[in-house]
Amino acid sequence: MSVHKTDSSSKKQSNLVIKTRLWIKFCKLSFCLCYSLFLLIPFGLSPFKLIPNAYSQKNLAELMVESFVRGREEAGRNMRHYSELRLRSILQSNQHLHEIQMLEMELRERRRQSLTQAALEGFAGSQYLVGLMHLEDGGSANQVDAAKWFQLSAEQGFVDAQVALGHMYSSGSGVPEDLSESAKWLQLAADQDHPEAQFYLGMAYMSGGGVAPDSIFSFELIKKAAQRGFTPAQYYIGIAYLRGIGTTIQPEKGIEWVLKAPPETCEVFDTCNYSSIALGLAYARGQSMAENIDEALQWFARVDNQVDVLNIMMTLGGEWAKDAHSPIQRRNAYIWFYVAGAGMNTLKSDSRSYRHPFATWEHEEISEGSIKADSIYNKMSGRKNKRASKKEANDYLERWWSYRNAYLQEQ
Repeated sequence: MSVHKTDSSSKKQSNLVIKTRLWIKFCKLSFCLCYSLFLLIPFGLSPFKLIPNAYSQKNLAELMVESFVRGREEAGRNMRHYSELRLRSILQSNQHLHEIQMLEMELRERRRQSLTQAALEGFAGSQYLVGLMHLEDGGSANQVDAAKWFQLSAEQGFVDAQVALGHMYSSGSGVPEDLSESAKWLQLAADQDHPEAQFYLGMAYMSGGGVAPDSIFSFELIKKAAQRGFTPAQYYIGIAYLRGIGTTIQPEKGIEWVLKAPPETCEVFDTCNYSSIALGLAYARGQSMAENIDEALQWFARVDNQVDVLNIMMTLGGEWAKDAHSPIQRRNAYIWFYVAGAGMNTLKSDSRSYRHPFATWEHEEISEGSIKADSIYNKMSGRKNKRASKKEANDYLERWWSYRNAYLQEQ
């Protein structure tokens, strides 16, 4: 009797589970159906119309095509609207730019009027600024007007106007060229410790332009400008120390001053070759800096006449070979002889990378560089040491040539 009751209760439980599962499935299907029908509302369809008479409605494919076409039309309208807004913003920005330019011109004109009024009242700074504005406008007539305003300002002791007037008399811009008058105004500005005036007045004393030549006084003036940070003066003082112009030759000080100025400063004085050789020698010999063959080759690569560089390399090799008592001295002598000898053959193989006639490459002394390098190579001890020295020398040769090609590409 108990077994029968247990079976009947288990059947009831299993039936309940089955009914529950069916009810859950039915709910899921109902939810999915309702959700699908409501998705059609954005396309203008009502689920209440679709359910009673589904076959009377457009089929699903037609609905999809219609929605696609409608979407493209909407996208097209949005794109046209966006393009109109973009065009309108561009026109507005151009209008704003034009307004800004007009405002700048108006402000400039107001500034000119106010400065001119102040200049007419005798303010030296305003007179100088009005002169600059005339120079910026360009033209010979404006240069004449600029010189007049500079004159008025300079006579009141305004130092920048004195320098500007000195330059105008030196170049003959707006006034007749008069080197004496130029030196006069530069002297007045130099007395006020203006570095630019000190430099150009020093150059006038060096060349005798409007004043009696005096290289020593010129050196002192230019050195004052260099000490105040005027870049051309720093470079020129370095060259003066290297060449002994107005002072004694002092390579260490010369190199120190040349390195303070940017490399392109040499173009002002047309002394790039000289300064490059001087700096290359300083690095090669270890003057006022650590001996550095790679730095020396970088400076040598900037020299126009590379045959001169090869001769310098031969000289360096001879200097190191003269007292080659240590492995380092023999190594340096070997490197310079090797690069000089192999460098001649490299230059000959590509005449396009060299600016001078082919005939100038025929130097027997340089051709002996390979012979001298082999002689030092044979005196080295140890096969491993020999291989390392040859590899290092060949590496320096390739570096020098790559530096040379890079320099030529910059020009």
